[in-house]
Amino acid sequence: MKMATGFALAILAAFGAQAYSQAKSSGAPKTASIPTNKIITEADCTAARLGTGIPIASIGEPVSAVTLSAPQWHAETNANPAYCSIEGSMAPVDKSASANPIRFGVALPASWSYRAAQLGGGGMNGSIPNLTGGAGRSAGTFLQHGFATYGSDSGHQSGGFGPPPGARQNAAAGPGQQGPPATGRGDDTGARQQGFPGARGQMPGRGPAGQPDPVANDWATNDEANPDLGAFYKRGGKLIVAIGTDDTLASPGAQLDYYQSVIDKMGQAKVDAFARFFVLPQTGHGLSGRKHTVDGDGKTIPAQQIPSTYDRVGLLTDWVENNKVPGKSVAVTAGERSLPMCSYPAYPKYVGGPQGAATSYVCTAK
Repeated sequence: MKMATGFALAILAAFGAQAYSQAKSSGAPKTASIPTNKIITEADCTAARLGTGIPIASIGEPVSAVTLSAPQWHAETNANPAYCSIEGSMAPVDKSASANPIRFGVALPASWSYRAAQLGGGGMNGSIPNLTGGAGRSAGTFLQHGFATYGSDSGHQSGGFGPPPGARQNAAAGPGQQGPPATGRGDDTGARQQGFPGARGQMPGRGPAGQPDPVANDWATNDEANPDLGAFYKRGGKLIVAIGTDDTLASPGAQLDYYQSVIDKMGQAKVDAFARFFVLPQTGHGLSGRKHTVDGDGKTIPAQQIPSTYDRVGLLTDWVENNKVPGKSVAVTAGERSLPMCSYPAYPKYVGGPQGAATSYVCTAK
């Protein structure tokens, strides 16, 4: 989505454009062409450095104005490193009463790795997401990993699952909204991750759609229902999706149908070259869930968390930056227990051994 990341590009460029430009022109291999982390200080976190607005031409979609609030510096805490945050607003071209602005925020850690993550508002959105959020279970936060984070309210202001009157109309009438406005992003709809080589950009985003490189300012955009992800593939994009089969908020059936349509369109071999679609049985929203307390023989068994923890950020980063291709299965854990999480159309088939050990299963499509 051009517009959804245009504001982030403009702000990130204020900190890293010169160093990134030098790296791109060095002629070094992609995995070695990114400079060392950019150090950001409180003195950098000022309106004098970042400005009070963004040129509308930087957004990439029709807007009438982009204004920025005063930046804020946040001291280091146990949960996060020191970071600079800034919020802003994109005004719609439509001046009718139902056309709301799109409000957004960006956070940059004190040691920025030139990576960025787009975070989602959750549920019906309606608010700027928590930009200090986690990168997955037991994985710390994106800021701790050196990622800049950003997100928006999708152009309507509300809370919970009740969109305000005219929210959907605003998405069409407002500045360049693409896709349904009442759709959560990031971990809200399963651990969806996308990345491009070169600028170290990884973006948990909405569904398997092409996302822009957060620094390089070139784009590969796809409609979220379009099974042809050829532009994303040719751009060098990598896609990792993980869903639970018992998710009652983001339909696993619809996601499976979409991924199958991508395979039908592009062929399994080509899809395997840039995408993984991991499916974890019996888990719900965000891969959450506990085992049933009665087994197949009717005996009572203790309730246990279904293993679902894995290094999703590291998995994608290694694929994008180091060309380390992930397998068709990933071991997920919960304490000492583990299970394989298989990429569709494979599923975990029990072949013998402890039920709580990933080695007791094989991923097979038969």
